[in-house]
Amino acid sequence: MITQIIRLPEIKQNKLWLTNLWFDCILLILPSFLGLAFLLPYYILGPNSVVYIYFFQTFFLGGPHFFLSFYYIYYKKKDIRLAVVGFISLFSIIGIYFFFEYKNSSYSNIVFSIIFYLAAWHNYRQHYGISKLYDTVLAKRFNGSDVQSDMRPLYTLYFLILLAITHRGLNNTHFEINLIKDWTVSLIYPDIPDVLYKAYLFLIAVYSFFVIKKCVYIRFKKHKPMLLPQYFILFSSAFTYYILFYLVDKSALLLVWLIPTIAHNIQYFGFVWLFEKKYAEKFDLKELAGLARLAKKNSWLYFYSLTLVGSIFTLLLTYAPNASWYIIFVYFVSMFHYLVDGFIWKKKYNTSVVSVVDQLG
Repeated sequence: MITQIIRLPEIKQNKLWLTNLWFDCILLILPSFLGLAFLLPYYILGPNSVVYIYFFQTFFLGGPHFFLSFYYIYYKKKDIRLAVVGFISLFSIIGIYFFFEYKNSSYSNIVFSIIFYLAAWHNYRQHYGISKLYDTVLAKRFNGSDVQSDMRPLYTLYFLILLAITHRGLNNTHFEINLIKDWTVSLIYPDIPDVLYKAYLFLIAVYSFFVIKKCVYIRFKKHKPMLLPQYFILFSSAFTYYILFYLVDKSALLLVWLIPTIAHNIQYFGFVWLFEKKYAEKFDLKELAGLARLAKKNSWLYFYSLTLVGSIFTLLLTYAPNASWYIIFVYFVSMFHYLVDGFIWKKKYNTSVVSVVDQLG
């Protein structure tokens, strides 16, 4: 047993990370724990702090996140299948039309619920996507085709656990938001019998035993590399949602969704920075513009400052004479982003992804 533990460091640590330990942990692997730090002002200042946390997240993180997404589509339009972007744009426009045209009706609640669940899926899936990136890169570095197959059951377990945690947070909760005067939307959530939920938890517990055995224990016994980045990405995400849904009062449901979104935006910034930096390696500085040029120069502060354009535009829109236009814009951008981001980072729809992943490997 002692020899097995000692043999683990033979795997070079730098091979585990996409860049280095500090960058990966802070921006890609453990930002969920950074998000939990925002529970402190909530417990110190009370419910009133949620407004300030919301502003911080929207201006300093949310706006830059959306800007990066739209910026990337524009500057990488030669690499992206724009037909997919166009279809998603049309779908989002139709959805927001029904959202606004039939406000204070079941249609409005349906569209709001779709956007809400898209946001949850978008957050959950990003952790999965970053972990899959590690799978591909580490498989290349370790010449191990079994990395993806060993991780697959763990991903299934991850989503099953998140579904259970989400149900715990939303069950028997009436969540509604007053968008503007005379316009309130409510979240639609099914009533699931408690006995089914407990049976589901039991099945997860049984399944988790076999998953941990295959994905962790057997790899350890065979002296294969421990896939630490993937393990910690999934664990930190699930643990954070567990803390929020189980330990935070249900009346603070907005905070429960704000904190993972903060972590989500930090992780997205780290990923795009890394992607642009690797993409820029193929070019001379004079051939590059915008974020890729800043990434090549290692100017991360200017890189972030440029993304604040999205925040400034959103802030200016809050002063629009008709508040409905602000609501329409924010919800359209949200719906479009949640959908389009699921496509633009896939190699099937983006030709630049393959070359960047190859460079990382």
